[in-house]
Amino acid sequence: MLKANDVFDAFSISICKPLLIGEFHFGAAERGAAYQYCVERTAALPAMVGAHYYLGLLTQLDLPYPELVSFAKAAHRRMYRLHAGALAPTDRTAK
Repeated sequence: MLKANDVFDAFSISICKPLLIGEFHFGAAERGAAYQYCVERTAALPAMVGAHYYLGLLTQLDLPYPELVSFAKAAHRRMYRLHAGALAPTDRTAK
């Protein structure tokens, strides 16, 4: 069975271009853990150059989602080391 990174790498090679995930989103339950898992797995793929989170870090009242912000900060601190292969992405998935 092919893993996602194998598919992404093969596609990137076939088109001779890097890949960008246009947008993704998670619902309210454990969105922070889901965000970190997705972003870190994306950053660890050599063919990926980015991913855009669709709905943002703020509520309709311009207040931050504390859990999501916390997980985003943790993932973003690790981003360059993940992409360089110096760190493994998190294994924690949303429940």
